Amino acid sequence: MTKVLVVGSSSTIAEHFCQESVQAFDVVTASSSKISDLKIDFLNFQLPDISGKQLTHAIIFSSATDIKQIEEDFYSAKALTLSGPIKLINKLNQEGVKCMVISTTAVFDEVSTETTEKSNTSPSTTYGHLKLELERLTLENPLNAVMRITKVFSGNSILNKWKDL
Repeated sequence: MTKVLVVGSSSTIAEHFCQESVQAFDVVTASSSKISDLKIDFLNFQLPDISGKQLTHAIIFSSATDIKQIEEDFYSAKALTLSGPIKLINKLNQEGVKCMVISTTAVFDEVSTETTEKSNTSPSTTYGHLKLELERLTLENPLNAVMRITKVFSGNSILNKWKDL
């Protein structure tokens, strides 16, 4: 069975993934803020001990997400969103683990409404710049993939467009 490490498992979307995936995958959770199988602390660059876990895949959900806090504390935002995840991804790749990073449409400018994976990136926030660099570094290894998702409740979101129809 595929053994998946879910990093940032305390986030809402990661919790949902874990609940929905329990039948398909053997899930190992990693988080700093809630009870999980493995502890991780990107702020202090403490990576989990993955030896003997026989992981095949990892999904990286963790990231700083509060835009105001990111602008106020760049060091912590960079550790949570870029530096820590990349160190973990590199460690996992050395073990042959395939990694997927959950990214965001914030890698595009704020006015773009129709984007694809081939659209030009042009982030207008620090968060978008950090995520774009995370994507770039992640994709340097062919084992890895990036999935961009839309903030459902942001000002220019799918949900707001639907509500206004």
